[in-house]
Amino acid sequence: MKNTFLILLTLSFVQKNFAQDYLENLGKKVNSIYSEIRPTISADGNTLYYVVEGNPNNVNYKKDKRAQDVWSVTRINDTSWNEPVHCPAPINIAKDNAVFWVSPDGNRLLLRGAFDSGNYLGRGISMCNRTADGWTMPQQLLINNYVKMARSEEHTSE
Repeated sequence: MKNTFLILLTLSFVQKNFAQDYLENLGKKVNSIYSEIRPTISADGNTLYYVVEGNPNNVNYKKDKRAQDVWSVTRINDTSWNEPVHCPAPINIAKDNAVFWVSPDGNRLLLRGAFDSGNYLGRGISMCNRTADGWTMPQQLLINNYVKMARSEEHTSE
């Protein structure tokens, strides 16, 4: 419980104190004809996770043309990025996926949605870890009264 509180406190501090007040186009490799939202950058600034809405390559696009999946891109230098990568399962397994936080070492992600061994349970936040074989199945972080505290338009469709 204490660790969960510290993570949430850190997230709110970082978002409030380091968020940009302007939009920046990162070029044709990153920005596309689709809606890109919710950028989350790694601590070293070299990996960017972001949500793409409505891309036909998204996992649940056939069911919902507005489905949101996580994509990532890595930095080549100060002005260039590699080609975007559609993140694999288990990062993209629900209808609307998002990365909320990347650990400083880049080996843990906080994901939108509550999961238990890869099964979507509904609203919440889950953690997955990078291993030599890829990402582990997301596991729900148990946060007392999360559903009560997370009342927003964004969460009403979950």
